[in-house]
Amino acid sequence: MKKKQSWHSFLTLVLLFVLFLTPLIAAVILYTRKPHWLHHKTVNKGHLLLTPLNLSQLKLIPAQQNPELEKPAWFLFFLTQTPCRHSCQKHLYHLRQITHALGKNRYRVHYGFIVTNRLFRPSLNKDSNLFQYTIIKKELDHFFSTLKIKPLTDAYFIADPLGKIILYFLSDAQDKDIYDDLNRLLNVSTLG
Repeated sequence: MKKKQSWHSFLTLVLLFVLFLTPLIAAVILYTRKPHWLHHKTVNKGHLLLTPLNLSQLKLIPAQQNPELEKPAWFLFFLTQTPCRHSCQKHLYHLRQITHALGKNRYRVHYGFIVTNRLFRPSLNKDSNLFQYTIIKKELDHFFSTLKIKPLTDAYFIADPLGKIILYFLSDAQDKDIYDDLNRLLNVSTLG
């Protein structure tokens, strides 16, 4: 009788051990096989800058004085080294759409253009929310070397309210990708 009871206790112990060990083993096996539904990518869709650069170091020349510049806000801007023609209208449309899609957070974001030559500046005076700047070519070269990225012809950048440029997107990036990253930054940030 005692042998039967000890056998029963041993069997119960083994079953409990198997019961608690099985999910752990299954999880390890599933994780090591990297199933397609397991999220392995980074959260951001843009390129994160490892060495953020402050906008104030760029010596930007504003096209017009605007009191809104004094308020800390996120800054989504398009940087171009080419003359603005039809492509600038397209990128301005994208900037507007992204900021309008932010809903209640759109007031936390300024958007604008930075060009390398005043002649390249788009004639977009209809938009009072658009910030336009000019940057000297030498400053632009310093900008790219400081950020340790290849000199880009056209790109979108996101700067935080403290003025640090933290993300960039190539000019052919999807609006949704820029929107997703900016929206996520706005949701997790208490700045701006």
